Amino acid sequence: MNEDLDTLKEIDAQKIKKALEYQVPIEVTTYTLPKSMEMYIHSVLSEFLTACHQNHMEQYLSFCLGELLTNAKKANTKRVYFKEKGLDINDEEQYAVGMETFKTDTLSDINHYLELQKKSGLYIKFLLQIRTDSSVRIEIRNNAKLTPTEKKRIQDKLDGVKQYKSIDEVLTSVMDQSEGAGLGIIIMILMLEKIGLSRENYQVMVSNGETVTRIFLPCDSSIQDGLNEIYKDYAKTINAFPILKDNYNQLQSILQNGCDKSKLVELFQKDAMLTFLLLSYANKGKSNQFKISAALDSISDDELKSLFPKESSRVVLVENAEYKEKLESAAKTAIFSYNIAKNLRDFSKAQKLKFDDEEFYVLGLLNNLGRLLISGLSKEQRSELDKIISDLETKMNIKGVYNSETNYSMFSYYLLSKSFASSEHLECLKKCSNWDVPSELDACEPCHVIAASNIMNYFEQKELEYYQINRYLLQAVGIESESQLNEFIAKINSIC
Repeated sequence: MNEDLDTLKEIDAQKIKKALEYQVPIEVTTYTLPKSMEMYIHSVLSEFLTACHQNHMEQYLSFCLGELLTNAKKANTKRVYFKEKGLDINDEEQYAVGMETFKTDTLSDINHYLELQKKSGLYIKFLLQIRTDSSVRIEIRNNAKLTPTEKKRIQDKLDGVKQYKSIDEVLTSVMDQSEGAGLGIIIMILMLEKIGLSRENYQVMVSNGETVTRIFLPCDSSIQDGLNEIYKDYAKTINAFPILKDNYNQLQSILQNGCDKSKLVELFQKDAMLTFLLLSYANKGKSNQFKISAALDSISDDELKSLFPKESSRVVLVENAEYKEKLESAAKTAIFSYNIAKNLRDFSKAQKLKFDDEEFYVLGLLNNLGRLLISGLSKEQRSELDKIISDLETKMNIKGVYNSETNYSMFSYYLLSKSFASSEHLECLKKCSNWDVPSELDACEPCHVIAASNIMNYFEQKELEYYQINRYLLQAVGIESESQLNEFIAKINSIC
């Protein structure tokens, strides 16, 4: 949803849904912030809050967003105004001189200064993101660094909030009017307090040449708790698994014609559900086997035939295109995972990678197990899942969000926990949905490989844009730029 500066499009509800599912940012960029663009941004916020069931915050957050946007626009206008006047905005005395006439001059000829902003490349970026800790990040960025004077003014207003008990009390106070009195910041903090937040939920900082203002909102934890209960309960009860009919028929042909191991490995490598059933059987003794070839070596041909008979109550044969597409997507994630690990080893950047390349392939494959299972449910299984959902107190909220991609990863974890002993492999799958990698990341770990593999897959399918990908996650796997990412994907595709 990265808008082309001040060019507007229709609200894309599907892109907002994808951003929620993948827990990646929605971004809108503007140079001049016309009224129509501001209204569009507010509509995006409304759609986003509706999608994550936080509508009760909209009235207050809409005010906060308007204040942050206005402040960013004014900050950019100040830069071009001071430059035109030949004043140094970072000099305290010259700053005071400029601010004496700033408001009057810019209001009387605002279009002139907005055009100067655009020519100078001064932008405003609006970002929305739901995070893995179930919090929402609202962020405004503008490429005009705060001056020492501006920092002090903001801090003074924040320090002064505690003396006010209500918004009415703020509005009746006599305050300095040189920059709009700073009323907005104080009212914004009081607004946040009305929805149970505090000053700590509001941040102002300078980072990489940008002024960043940010609001963090904790979401209703009962939703995530409910989701976990759904998948835990369903993982315990499910005993029939969807298998692509063509793949199962191919498996039967191989089993009836000598059990050619190389053909079996090739088939299992492209089918996550078959691999899950194979490894589940091979790990009955809690051996934590995470290699397809080793699992096939550990069981006899007769055992393999009994595990995958021509007809089985444990298998639901599916033929739909959606399931096939997700199956191919899971295999692609596995390929990315394998090659990322291999690439890191080739460049001696794999100090914390605990698994070998084949294990990374399987981890990438099985990380998508939950997606496949939900996609391939029979009518009866869907009814069973709906009953589990309806039995929870949070059912109305959960019904709208339970099919999140991140939650599918947790579903995969619960499914695998039934058949595998507690292991580092399972912990990796549990963590791999955490794509919001911190900036202090100093080494690549297995969960980062799987998370990056998923992201690359979605990027290649054009479901994500480059700006939405956490750069620290890519850096952890040796990718420093969009062109490098495209080159890596092209290289993998040429190998495949």
